[in-house]
Amino acid sequence: MRCLLVGVLSLMAVSQVAAQNYVCTRSNGTRYASNLPCPNPGFVYYGPTQTQQNRPSYLPPAPPAAEELPYMSVECGAMYEGVRTAASRGVNHQDIASLRRAFQAKCSENQSEARRQLFQSKSDERKAQSEQKQSLSQQAAQNKEQDDRKRVQCAEMRSSIASRKARTNLSEGEKNDLSIFEQRYRDRCY
Repeated sequence: MRCLLVGVLSLMAVSQVAAQNYVCTRSNGTRYASNLPCPNPGFVYYGPTQTQQNRPSYLPPAPPAAEELPYMSVECGAMYEGVRTAASRGVNHQDIASLRRAFQAKCSENQSEARRQLFQSKSDERKAQSEQKQSLSQQAAQNKEQDDRKRVQCAEMRSSIASRKARTNLSEGEKNDLSIFEQRYRDRCY
């Protein structure tokens, strides 16, 4: 019985060691699986994963990616993605904690800089939108002022035309001037 128990325990230990697989990605984008941690130069570390038979039946969805991710370096972005998607890939809690520590140790400054750049980008975008709104508002005010000025001028022209037509003793020159003035009114106000 004792021999059977030792055999089962040693089999479990071997299966645990075999369950530690690493998915490594080279800088050119090719991936390979290994039972050893990914080497540092030229490689991006995605962390240990469990084999299919040891995966839990429910894998939670990965949380949404951070907004600063596009501003991070390629290596730190890949490490961040590895940590972010670890639970949804079935990585155990201890390995996730290890991945987080490695990410914090290597990429905390990069992530802080990425957040600063994101904040600056959003600030610049808000400033540009504000300037655009202000420009559109100024343009609308100028257009309204021009429309108001034109409306007043047209009303004055209508009044002048009406008073000239009300006169019955217009000379030929005045009738000619009235005709020209009416044409200007039509061109400007219609």
